[in-house]
Amino acid sequence: MPYQQSADMINPNTFPYMNAVPKMDLPAFLDRVDRLRDAMTDPVGPSGVAMMVDEGSIANIAFHLAMAGGDVDDEKSYIWPDVDEDDAGMFRLINWRLKSEFDPPPKAEVDPEEVERMAARAREELDKQLPKEVRDLLLQQIAKEFTVDTTEPDDEKKGGGA
Repeated sequence: MPYQQSADMINPNTFPYMNAVPKMDLPAFLDRVDRLRDAMTDPVGPSGVAMMVDEGSIANIAFHLAMAGGDVDDEKSYIWPDVDEDDAGMFRLINWRLKSEFDPPPKAEVDPEEVERMAARAREELDKQLPKEVRDLLLQQIAKEFTVDTTEPDDEKKGGGA
């Protein structure tokens, strides 16, 4: 596509909104981008046919809509996503259902013990698959992320800033 930019073409010199989102608003902004991206995944046109929009275009449009103030409003929506995943959780297909004809499935309760078991299995797999040197470096990098102070001393006075 002629308007799609590759990652190497997106940089501080080409990004038109460098300081548009204050640091303190960035998490909320990125959540909006995610909601919009999810709402546009596997879109269906007025004729009922899947539109086949590539993920890169969806991500760019979601970003643009979030910059323009867009968001998803579940109370105003007429459809809900029926997510179908394969057993491995690798592929997702979203079938959009009319709220007036289909009830959304109940939200699954998150079992903290199951989450802990899954995390333990993931740690075991990492221990098996990664050499000790790589695991140690990864742990150092993760620990560093938790200790980095990302706030500026006068963020609250200025309202943040990117």
